[in-house]
Amino acid sequence: MTGIDSDSNGVRDDIDAYISQVFPAEIRQAATKAAQVEQSMLTVDVNDKDAVRDINNAYTRANGCIFETARNKDLEIKPYFVSKQISAITANTKKRLLAMVDFSHASNGMVFTGQLNGNCDE
Repeated sequence: MTGIDSDSNGVRDDIDAYISQVFPAEIRQAATKAAQVEQSMLTVDVNDKDAVRDINNAYTRANGCIFETARNKDLEIKPYFVSKQISAITANTKKRLLAMVDFSHASNGMVFTGQLNGNCDE
């Protein structure tokens, strides 16, 4: 389900290629971080609520970083487009989509907060 990740960066090679081809250089690092987090949604034990919560918090920060980067660098690309495209290509098979649905169900009832700045800090 995880696919080929020849450089072991936590992102499938097809998604790495998509990020490099479609997104401007200024937002690629943020997009890659979001892709890493989304990839982890496919393999997490959905019965481990702490792990699910940690991934959701990382997802909130990763998407916040996409929005923050686009805003701070005054990019023409819409951050929502970046986020949605990464989600779509991550869940590009039935098995992956069902894993995302399971992750979403495991997240039901959890609350996450985001911040306007500081999302790209590790």
